[in-house]
Amino acid sequence: MDFTTIYHPVRKQFGLSCNEYCVADMIFWLSSNPEAPVPGWCNASNGYLAEHMVLTRQSIITITQKLESLGLIEKNGDLKRTSKIWYKAVTGCKESLQGVKKVDTPTLSRKFTPCQKSLQEGVKKLDTDIYIDIQKEEVVDVVVETGEVKIEPLETKTTAIPPVAATPPDDLIEVLTQHEQNLKNNSEFVRGTARALGVKTADGQYDIERIRTLIGRFFAEQIVAENQRARVWSEAKRHCYSWIRIQIEKQPSPNERSNQSRFEPSGKANPRPAKRLAIVTDEQLLARMQEREKGG
Repeated sequence: MDFTTIYHPVRKQFGLSCNEYCVADMIFWLSSNPEAPVPGWCNASNGYLAEHMVLTRQSIITITQKLESLGLIEKNGDLKRTSKIWYKAVTGCKESLQGVKKVDTPTLSRKFTPCQKSLQEGVKKLDTDIYIDIQKEEVVDVVVETGEVKIEPLETKTTAIPPVAATPPDDLIEVLTQHEQNLKNNSEFVRGTARALGVKTADGQYDIERIRTLIGRFFAEQIVAENQRARVWSEAKRHCYSWIRIQIEKQPSPNERSNQSRFEPSGKANPRPAKRLAIVTDEQLLARMQEREKGG
């Protein structure tokens, strides 16, 4: 890949920097390669992505973690691929721009003052958290008022990673509702959770319905809190199990309560004290036998 077309409506929608957008786009194209070792997945290492993007390996790790938290990419071990959310956003923006006329504007190098040019020539690329040098790149920006697309370079200044922009609530509700149904239908997770936490009905069977009810309550809380991390399937599944475990510890099942009450002390004193054994000597025993013979 020699260049990346950045669709700024998509970038702004998810609150991505240019670097973060380019990493997601690079993962998309590498996972679409028909000659990839694992079809449909990007097997490029973080070091390879860092070298291609002129970033550090830690920067790539931080960026991919953010993309995963937004639900834009999925991971399976060292493999990565973009999600349906990313695909729909990019393709939808691309289709909306079909037939739009492009307007060429002067490149950034023509706008430099002599002092700025000398500074640019003296800058060396360091192995630090820097942003892409877009001096020689063209970036697509949409001009909504005229319906045209301007080719304009962005400002070459290093800025902090912007905060994660909230995704439209309707989209979040759709994702979490789908996660809820998938987890409720996952019999392995439901039965495994009931077995691991010892959740049983009064007749001793594993209480599957109670686990499904708790799953529904968990995702309802995530929707109310608009928890973006719950978009990621692995995160939602892991936190759901932890949440259910806490709820079980707070409120045991009726069967567990009956078992506890069966073995709890009633608080009443034992009315029948233990009977002590009578201890006698041989002489006393012989005397008693003689008395019985005389009386007989």
